[in-house]
Amino acid sequence: MRHLIPPIAYRVESKASSQAVVFSGDSQPCPELATLAHGADLLFHEATGAEPGHSDAAKAGQAAARGLMLIHCDPGLDRNALCASARSHFNGPVTVAEDGLQVEV
Repeated sequence: MRHLIPPIAYRVESKASSQAVVFSGDSQPCPELATLAHGADLLFHEATGAEPGHSDAAKAGQAAARGLMLIHCDPGLDRNALCASARSHFNGPVTVAEDGLQVEV
């Protein structure tokens, strides 16, 4: 991933169902994340903004494969606007994470 300090991202795959989930920390768009997220059922991706080392919701949408969960978002931003921005590059389901949210994959 690409950030001002070394970031991480990881992919978790189920051997039984072949489902995959990808978690990305802070990162600007990069080919490595696109490769890691390819074919994933759900991508957790930050949407802090288009500053160096970060991504906005639209950039997060470019990396998503089947589902997108926007994380690390400014709480003052409109959730519907964030989802609409991601959907400008991604046709699948988009959700904005919130504290206590549980996701079943």
